[in-house]
This record gives sequence, C-alpha cells and structure tokens, in this order.
Amino acid sequence: MAAAYEPPVSDDRGELLIRPSWRALGPWQVAIIAVVAMGLLAGCLELFGKSERLSWFAAFLGLCGLGLAGYVLSLTVSIIGSRITVTIDAILVRRWFWLTKRVDPKTIARVVRCSVRKGERGHPLVDPTLFALSETGRCVLSLYADRWSQADLDRIWRHVGVVPEGSWDDVIDDIDLHRRFPGAF
Repeated sequence: MAAAYEPPVSDDRGELLIRPSWRALGPWQVAIIAVVAMGLLAGCLELFGKSERLSWFAAFLGLCGLGLAGYVLSLTVSIIGSRITVTIDAILVRRWFWLTKRVDPKTIARVVRCSVRKGERGHPLVDPTLFALSETGRCVLSLYADRWSQADLDRIWRHVGVVPEGSWDDVIDDIDLHRRFPGAF
C-alpha cells in the first residue's frame, strides 16, 4: 500500500496538519534505488555458489543491495513518520514518529528563508532551510524545507501570522549557523 500525499487539514485557525510531500523526494530516490537494490540482491542470489571466486562478489552485491534497501526503507519510514501540527498554542514537529520540537507560536517574531551549505565553502550542494526566530533573535525552530511543500510551509506561517523574509537563494555556510541563528538545529 503506497502512502499518498495528504493536503493540510485546516486553514481556518483550527488544527493544521502538514505532512511531507513525496514529490519533494525526486523520482530517483525511491524508484531507481529500489530497482537497483532488487537487482543487486537478485545478482547476489544468481552468482552465489557458482564458484569460489564469484561468491565473494555475490556477497558484496548482496550487502550493497541490503544497504540500498535499508536506505529506501529508512527514507520511507521518515516520510511516513514526519508531520507538523499547528494549533492555536503550539507548533509540533514530529520526525520518525516522535516529537522532536514543540514551539509556542506566540514566541515566533520572524521567519527567515535561506539555504545552508554543508561542508566546505564553495560546495555546490545546499539545503533550503527555515529558521523561526524569537524577538531576541534566538532560533526557536529550524527546518530543512526540502521535504515539505512550499505551499504547506506558507500555510504554517499564515496560520501563525508571520510573513517569511529572505530567499532560498541566500546561502550561508553551516559553520556560520550558530553565529547567525543562535539555537538552530
């Protein structure tokens, strides 16, 4: 049974439930990796026991297939077990089925959009990120935005009554996070 994307439940100041968007994953992350994992496992079974020289290669293919299958499974469980619930007195962020963050929406004064570059300066890969800041400038909530639909994230901030500032094109290095956004992640 495949899980489908569910649009947010309510925008009328009742409870707002946001789930990750499967479209944010990209087609290669689930379909292609699953096919490769199954191919590696099938290759392992075909080669195992044919000869002593091929058995180590079959074992290697099987381990690679199991690793990729584990990655697909963890990615799927992560998507299914994640959600953001917004009520009048709390923003609840769940990852992997457990509550990872609870924030009072009244403490959010600003929301900043930007992208975070992990690793060395000049590294080409960046993650779109949202930081919710208190009046003192301390980060009370930080989210990697790539798994969430942009429209759904905008609903959260409308629900809270804050207009996000900044752009996904504003890139900061991860080593500068704690200086620019104290309390992030």
